[in-house]
Amino acid sequence: MASVKNDLALEIWMKKVFDKVKVSETEIKAYFDKNKDKFVKPATVKARHIVVADEATAIGIIKELKGLKGEALTNKFIELAKTKSTGPSGANGGDLGWFNAKQMVGAFSEAAFGQEKGEITKTPVQTQFGYHVILTEDKKGGDKVKFEEAKAQIENGLKM
Repeated sequence: MASVKNDLALEIWMKKVFDKVKVSETEIKAYFDKNKDKFVKPATVKARHIVVADEATAIGIIKELKGLKGEALTNKFIELAKTKSTGPSGANGGDLGWFNAKQMVGAFSEAAFGQEKGEITKTPVQTQFGYHVILTEDKKGGDKVKFEEAKAQIENGLKM
């Protein structure tokens, strides 16, 4: 009980000290301006994939999709993912949702982030899971965070 009482007293004291520390708007803005490279939203991509055991099958899938664009490409991709993909996402049309580059294996991320929205890989991407055909559906992020969005975080950091 004494330990809990001491911990609580220490927490209250630290909060009082923290609340007394004043950081000016100028200091916050100066930190933001000096460290703009730290305030970037991570790039993310929304993708689908078809994973198969061998390269020849993956090449055949790419040939089936060749020349398709937009909704026709997406619909055919979903159909092929459901019927040919050996991965767990196949049942969902190969949908992987949104992810950042660090969430996928290197070769996969490189391919998904390296192509434009609405494109499929031109050659199969090999990983330890098999051969992938990847459709990049959308991209976002990599944008700079505005000062107002970062202000509270910077202020707390400077107070610490």
